Formats: sequence, C-alpha cells, structure tokens
Amino acid sequence: MAPLYAGYAFRLTSRTDHGVRRYDDEYHRAIDLGVASEAKYNEFVAKLKGAGSDKIIAEMQKQIDAWKITK
Repeated sequence: MAPLYAGYAFRLTSRTDHGVRRYDDEYHRAIDLGVASEAKYNEFVAKLKGAGSDKIIAEMQKQIDAWKITK
C-alpha cells in the first residue's frame, strides 16, 4: 500500500522557515533523544510559533488540499 500522500511535495513559498529551522536545529536533538524537559519543549514550541510555524502549517495544508483535488 502506498503512503497516503505519495507524490506530494511541500513547496515553501517564502523565507518564513528561516527562524523555524534555526530553532529546530537548536532543540530537535534533545527532543528526539527524549532528554529535553517539558519546560524546554514548551520553550521550543513557543519559539516556533513566534517564528511563524503556524503560517507554514497553514500553507502546507493549503497545498495538500489543492493537491488532493487533483488525485
């Protein structure tokens, strides 16, 4: 069975991801390894939101919805 979104590729239409990537680079290793405290995780999420992650998620959903119409 093929993955649900096989063939879909997200295309970022602006540079809003710069801050998000910076914070991902800073925090993801500790979070992935499970050694980040809940406070550090919450700090990470707050920084992502401040850097525009909600805009990126909205753009991704818009692209997925448009892509699904073609399938």
